[in-house]
Amino acid sequence: MTYYSEDSSPETEYVFDFIFRTIGLKAKKFSNNNYTSVDIYYGNNPEKLNYKIRIPDINKSIDNLQKDDVIWQDLLVGGFNNYNSEVVPFDIINAIRYLLIDYANDNIISDDQHSRLMAVDSYQFQHDIFSIPIVNAYILFLSKLIEVRTGNIGIQMWPVGKKCAIALTHDVDVPDRRCFKNDLYVRHKTVTEHLKKKNYFKSIKTVLGYGKYLFKFPFLQQNYWNFEQIINLEKELGMKSTFFFASRNVSDSIAQYNTDVTYNIKKKKFNNVFEQIKKHGFEIGLHSSYNAYKSADHFLWEKEKLEHLSGVKIIGQRHHYWHLGDNIERTLEYHEKAGFKYDSSLAFMDMMGFRRNVAMPYYPWSRINQKLIKTIQVPAFIMDGNIFLNPVTTVDEGLDLIKREIEILKKYKGLGAINWHVRTSLPTSSEFKTYGEAYPELLKYLAEDTDIWITNMHDVVNFILKRWQTSAST
Repeated sequence: MTYYSEDSSPETEYVFDFIFRTIGLKAKKFSNNNYTSVDIYYGNNPEKLNYKIRIPDINKSIDNLQKDDVIWQDLLVGGFNNYNSEVVPFDIINAIRYLLIDYANDNIISDDQHSRLMAVDSYQFQHDIFSIPIVNAYILFLSKLIEVRTGNIGIQMWPVGKKCAIALTHDVDVPDRRCFKNDLYVRHKTVTEHLKKKNYFKSIKTVLGYGKYLFKFPFLQQNYWNFEQIINLEKELGMKSTFFFASRNVSDSIAQYNTDVTYNIKKKKFNNVFEQIKKHGFEIGLHSSYNAYKSADHFLWEKEKLEHLSGVKIIGQRHHYWHLGDNIERTLEYHEKAGFKYDSSLAFMDMMGFRRNVAMPYYPWSRINQKLIKTIQVPAFIMDGNIFLNPVTTVDEGLDLIKREIEILKKYKGLGAINWHVRTSLPTSSEFKTYGEAYPELLKYLAEDTDIWITNMHDVVNFILKRWQTSAST
């Protein structure tokens, strides 16, 4: 494959690299005029050379793109399927750039208390596209157009016979309700902070609330330690998943007292869990702490501690609370510096869907440094709380919503991660009974669909890296 772009900016080249890497084609970029023809020409002066495909450059500043410049409605609704035309009637390159680098949400002011973009305030929600991986649609269109117009066929996206891929994951937030020592520390810190602000009512309320909890505890059905049952359930269905453990807890000096985890992975019972996970081919990943985003050294410390205690190489992670801080690009760069192969933290907390309208693995882009960030981003598109945080949602209603999202993923041949917390994966807790009844049913549904490749993050990411390496060398 050969291509030429009149726009030689690093971001445009990044988009072309993403396109060819995703399709599975090796492409050569021409950067001078010493040629007469190319396969793909991106620009507005077609008289300069011969080409098989031309994509027009809209010639607008990326900050000034309008809805119709980003969302190709005719393609999305099936109204455009002309693969014989040499001219694409839409600037796909700038549209992908706008979504993948997240220019779309530059002017959205809606971060919640944890610096997260809320789905209901996002560009995606405003234009009713939060459940549509538009970038996938553009990639699939280009892949077929390239095949028809040039005869070049990319490497198969997923293993033979599979239309899409789902990575099963479990955040380990509260695996055991009996962490009394650290729970007491959290309450003490909370009361102290309230007293500093002279908020005596909240101080008293916190103390009374914890006393009430301690009184009720012996009578509650609150078994959150579901590791073995989850492993057995998934293994019986031919699946495996990734468990994200936090290695820095609330008692650490840089921890956030009211958000970080209270458990301690140095405890012997965690060693037993680690051995079970390794024995059955499941994966251990890092659940980075609330303030890890502040320094690459924080990530590295947490990663190395988890590696030491688990006895495995940690290749990936997800942020606790999806908390990447105010400067997301800088945090993503810290992932690379800490040596992670993948991260799966760019998601909507309050809704299912695709945070950047992409359901494909990709390397993010740093606008500040104008370079690729070489830690793969695996889009998370479903979390248990997206559905069942609403207490009136029934198991059947929740599963119907999830199945709809999965069908969209299949349609666009994408990759998505499902995040179901350890404490909510089985109906062993009265608090999360609906969550726990839904997850086994979801697994059964997935097991019956042979079009979906279901595995853990480790296997998905290594498959992706091998595929990218193969396409780059052929």
